[in-house]
Amino acid sequence: MNLDEVSALKLVFDLNRNLVFPPPVIIPIHIYEELRPKTKVTMRGLVRYFVSREANQIQITSGLVISRVTDILLTDANIHEKLNYCNLSSRINAIIRRRGPRR
Repeated sequence: MNLDEVSALKLVFDLNRNLVFPPPVIIPIHIYEELRPKTKVTMRGLVRYFVSREANQIQITSGLVISRVTDILLTDANIHEKLNYCNLSSRINAIIRRRGPRR
């Protein structure tokens, strides 16, 4: 894991926390269509998805770096920020249950 990449990606979110909190996309059907989940969606998985979208903008593709920054952001997040993601993941999981998992 490249610590310079972790620092660079973390700095992006330090400068503009609104990139990830609250969730940039709050319409569950759009996220369902983008992710095409095979199993249930978790709060951490959603945060990681939005972190990876921003990481790709600055050419960071390492899964380890993205996971590390996701963990840092979730550790620093307050209860309301986490609750937004919990609610969104619940709504996406309701769609999955209704439509069935993608194959």
